[in-house]
Amino acid sequence: MRLTRIPKPFHPARFYASHRPLVQFGSRIRPPRPQESARRRFHHQFPKMSTTTTTTTPAPPTPAQLLEPLANPSAGAATADAVQAAVQGFSDQLRANQASIGDFVWAAYGAVFDAVDRTPPERQDRLVEFVARLRETAVNGADGKPLVHEGGELWTDLPTFGWVVRDKWNFDPSDPAATAQQRASWENLTAFVAQLTARSEGPDDPLDFSMFGLWAMREAFEDDNGVGSDAAVRLAALWVRIAGARLRKLSADGHELSARLGVPQGKYADRGWKGFNEERWKAWGDELKVAQASLGSDPTVQGAAKAMEEL
Repeated sequence: MRLTRIPKPFHPARFYASHRPLVQFGSRIRPPRPQESARRRFHHQFPKMSTTTTTTTPAPPTPAQLLEPLANPSAGAATADAVQAAVQGFSDQLRANQASIGDFVWAAYGAVFDAVDRTPPERQDRLVEFVARLRETAVNGADGKPLVHEGGELWTDLPTFGWVVRDKWNFDPSDPAATAQQRASWENLTAFVAQLTARSEGPDDPLDFSMFGLWAMREAFEDDNGVGSDAAVRLAALWVRIAGARLRKLSADGHELSARLGVPQGKYADRGWKGFNEERWKAWGDELKVAQASLGSDPTVQGAAKAMEEL
């Protein structure tokens, strides 16, 4: 009688346990433990995090931030240190922005006049000193040559600085709808530009803005009735008090402006003036005396009248 061998029942747990991959362990070979396999799968799915700490380099200060200690003296250090720090910051950023040099220069000049806009004349000395010091600073590129913009070297020629001044000069001092804040900003701009002009060495100096001084005098003292609005007279008076000596010398030299930039207006429209001259200077002085009679309590006008008599 032949005996038939009965197969053993199938046990899945035993089958899979016997077919797990073998792992070398010392001198023996053993199957991996369940928890070890799980640990390997975890590290495969979630790589080990780096413990290296990364530091973020702070962004360089903007031109406006560099100028803040100059516009607000209480926020900065000594005058010389604050001015030098601003000049150095402008120069460093100019080198860093060579690829878009035109945009940076325009924005940098804009920051200067934004600061001027809110800084009264008696607190503008740091801003004036900054522009004067900036103008003395030459900035070279990687090739060792001076950086150039619109045909002028930076910063010694202050290229396009005058364009910004001209852009800011689009206001009418006789506008009856002007607010007190607008009038204050016009006086701040006038005083600042007049101070730069007083430091200039001639009509070709990039700090010379005497043309705007002539325009202010013309607006105030060449009206149809002679004297213009009180606001216009105050702006002209600022020019006389701050840069009167410079305007007086241009008048003595008979300095003329190109095209029709210096032609007279109002009751003097028939004169052949093309700029500064002795006759025009005397006419301005006469009209200032008339304005002084009606604005006698204004210290700016009084100071200008006294200064004009002494020039």
